[in-house]
Parts: sequence; structure tokens; C-alpha cells
Amino acid sequence: MPTRTRRSRSIVVVSALLIAGFLGIDVASALDVSPSVQSQALPAICGSRPNSNSRTPQEIANHYDLTEIHNSGFDGRGRTAAVIEFNQSVDDSAFSDWRQCFGLPGDPLDQRLVTFNGNGDAVITTGAFPASGNEAQGDVQALSIGAPNIDRIYSLVTTGNEQTDLAAIIDGITNASLTDGRRVDVVSLSFGSCETSWNDNHPGAIARTEQALQRLTDAGIWFFKAAGDAGPSECSPHPQCIQDSRRDEMMNYPASSPSVISVGGTQFTPLDTIKVWDATSLPTRCGAGGGGISAHFSATPSWQDGLLPNKRAGRRVPDVSALAGQPGYAFIDGSGAWFAGEGTSFAAPLYAGAFASVRTALSAKGIAFPSNLHQVLYATAKGTEVDRASFFDVVLGSNRIYPEVDCCDAGDGFDLASGLGELRFAKLLGALTSPREPVKPAFTG
Repeated sequence: MPTRTRRSRSIVVVSALLIAGFLGIDVASALDVSPSVQSQALPAICGSRPNSNSRTPQEIANHYDLTEIHNSGFDGRGRTAAVIEFNQSVDDSAFSDWRQCFGLPGDPLDQRLVTFNGNGDAVITTGAFPASGNEAQGDVQALSIGAPNIDRIYSLVTTGNEQTDLAAIIDGITNASLTDGRRVDVVSLSFGSCETSWNDNHPGAIARTEQALQRLTDAGIWFFKAAGDAGPSECSPHPQCIQDSRRDEMMNYPASSPSVISVGGTQFTPLDTIKVWDATSLPTRCGAGGGGISAHFSATPSWQDGLLPNKRAGRRVPDVSALAGQPGYAFIDGSGAWFAGEGTSFAAPLYAGAFASVRTALSAKGIAFPSNLHQVLYATAKGTEVDRASFFDVVLGSNRIYPEVDCCDAGDGFDLASGLGELRFAKLLGALTSPREPVKPAFTG
């Protein structure tokens, strides 16, 4: 668990019993997943964390109602995740130090170097990893906030090209050839580029990747993708605003794919005022959570039917949102220094980990995992008042980085700046596991 005084196992068991009873979960299952963390000496880096511009895992877990389910033992155990990294790796020692600083159990990282054989298949190889980078470092740390006791994180690192090679990596995850035959539960990807870039540089690459993503979905694996950090103008160079011709509305791919959970960005103050993440201060800084309507996917997915009826048809982005702005995430980089993580690149793995924890709970209750998570989320958002409490509706802010791009403002309900809003996972888990009244048939005549 994140930073706090360590508790005796008996207290944890009581917590598990109470919450299991509240959620209607079998007590034996709850006891079977009760946490256990060994005490250990802390690395020296732990004492030097700056407190002004970053949030601890505990603070983030509290904000998203994750602490409640983690304390019951639903913390990712029994589950496996994969993160896909292009041209940078994770420094395992720094990751281990970070976990120890915040009292997170275990060290489940399994880092693999991926290359491609003569048939274009993704395969594990030996050789030198690319240097560590903050993107990769933050991915595994954010995922661990969502699932602090996950069994294993596979970090699949390649020096390949995303537009030509992502489909093969996804297939390698689906058939488990990249993960020792072990089927993963969730996948997170932070890298991406605008739809136009994919279509112009590698025609047919989106179609191949979509086929791979559909196979992944059919296998029951949930894929989380950062919506992008340039608001609705993903083709625009960023993180600096450059006044050129690439300012029009264009989504990030694969964030715009109907087969992925697209995660936008929010920020919140110590007073818990939650708004859309927008770090733009022209001309030196551009940053905002991706959002808008896809140009490539011109049909509105069935689970988004009726949302924003006055807008043109097309895949609406994002689906949900999470922390992307400052104060950000308290992370440790590959050099052993603290940095404040910012961007939807860390919102996506946070939710991937959180949904691994949800799968721990569903498994304990004997509930099958739905293959199409979109349908579950959008149906929950349209459900009863209790169901709708699974989301915090973000109604403040905008993610446009150029004033002339008329998109996208937050507002009541689903919007193109924050999607369905932020998730509250204890409430979501309650909605997913609560018994439902059967629908009574209506008779006429």
C-alpha cells in the first residue's frame, strides 16, 4: 500500500471482511487476497522527495476511491499487465526504489526486448535495451498505483516503429508468445501519433492494427491508450505551440480506435476542484488532454449513440479521464532523481492498473470479465443514480490549445474534453457486483 503506518494483518483481515460484506463478496475469497507486505530498509532517495508539485500514490489512490478496494485485497493480485514501450526502457532499480519509498509490495517487473522476424512476427530477443526514459519509467509506476500488488508487469520494449510494428506486438500479447504463454489482463500504451500521420506514412497500418486490436478484445484483454497531450490538435507539434498549418482538429491513433479505452486528462487542486487538464501558456508551452471526434473512424460506435447529437458522426474521444496535470505524479527517473509526471501518458496506465484491481475483485466473486469494456462503462453511465456515481462528471475547463479550434469544452454529461469524466472505483465495483432486480415482463390484453 502507499505511504502510511503499517498495519497488522488482523486489521487488514477485518477491513477485508467488512468491505467484502458490503460488496456481497464471499468472505473466503476476500481472506484469500488479504495483503501482506514485508518491512524493509528504505533507499536514501525516499527522504528527498519534493512535496510541492507532486502527489503520492496514496493521495492518487484516495482521489479515485481505489484505497477502499485495495485495502480489501483487491489490488491487482492474480492479474498481469503489459506496457508497450518504443525506444526507451525502464530502469528496474529506480522502479524498485520507488516502490519501496511508498511501501508498495513486491517488484513484479519483467522487461523484454522485442524485435521482428522475417515473417513480421514480434519475438523476444537478447541484446542491449535502449536507455531508460521518463515515459517508460512513469508507465510502470502509474500502473502500480492502480494495482499495487499486481502479479507481474511485462514491459515490452522495442526499437521498432509504432506505425509498422504495433500490430505485431499486439498479436504477440494476444497469443501470449511475448509473455511466456501467460495471458495478460490489461495493456497500456502511451505512445501514438495523429491519424493523418499514420495514413500518410504507412497506408493500411491502421487497418492492420485495428484487426490486431479486435483479436485482443475478443481474447478478453482490455487495452488502455493515452488520448494525447495536444488537445484536439494532435498533429500539431508539442509540447510547444508552433503556429503552423497543423492546428486543425485531428485525433491521436490508436487513442481514437473503437477497440481501446481512450484516457484523457484532468487536474485537481488541493481543494479538489477538478477540471480538464490544460497547461497551455502560449507560445512556450502546449499541453492538454486529447479529445474531439475522429476523422478516420467516421461512424459513431453503438455505445456512443445519442451522445452529443448535434456533433458530426464519428468516434468520440476520450472515453474517460484521469490525472494528467500538475501537481502530478511523484515518480523516480532512471537516474534516481524525482520528477513530477504529467500528461495522459500516465493517466492511461493508472487506469489500466485500476482495472486490473477491478478484475481481481470480479474474479473473487466469480463474475466473468466482459470482453467489451466500453459497453459496460457507457451503460453504467446511463444507469441508475447509484451506477452514475461511478463517474465524477468534469464540467470545468477546455482542452483546446489553439483558440481558433472550436473544440472542446467540458460540460454536463459526456463531453469531448473529459469523456464520461473521472472514475470512482469503489463505486464502480459496487455497481458491477451488486445484485440486480430481474426485469419483470409487461403483459397486455
